Amino acid sequence: MELTGDRNLAGDGGASIISHEIRVLDVVALTEDISDRGLLCGQLGTVVESLDPGLFEVGFVDNNGKPYAVLPVKSCQLLVLHFQSV
Repeated sequence: MELTGDRNLAGDGGASIISHEIRVLDVVALTEDISDRGLLCGQLGTVVESLDPGLFEVGFVDNNGKPYAVLPVKSCQLLVLHFQSV
């Protein structure tokens, strides 16, 4: 398991999000564009496999559940989303 690292949402040296481990089946958002695959910052995906330390296979699906991209993504390019308080 890999830690996502602290993230400063404001980008101005302000408050950071607490680090959380990335796990298989986590819902994640891209923190930057992956333009060669047509993916934009903020797009949501699901971690489907841990490939190496700091590298995860992430699947992206449309609103009908049809996959449109599956690719390896570095942990520094991911933000784990939480749907309940941590």
